Amino acid sequence: MIATAGPLIVLRTGVPLGWSIRVWNSSDATYSVLYVINGDVERKSLPPRKRTNIGYVLGREVPVFRLAGIRRVERYDLRSEGSRVWPFRL
Repeated sequence: MIATAGPLIVLRTGVPLGWSIRVWNSSDATYSVLYVINGDVERKSLPPRKRTNIGYVLGREVPVFRLAGIRRVERYDLRSEGSRVWPFRL
């Protein structure tokens, strides 16, 4: 375990070429998380009650990870950043 913040637990696991970073959302709500892995800032939406891969780090070095902030999402917006589904007009 790397870090915890509210209902989120961050895990680091070894993979053949480096490290995998996963976040487990243990709540019944969707959370948006802002994090930093080795200096790269990213944001991701985490579905409720699921483990989500948020990054891979190649190499032997242990990655530097920091949670910059979490926010509970009241509703899931299909047009939000990070969503792969966009509404189309016919």
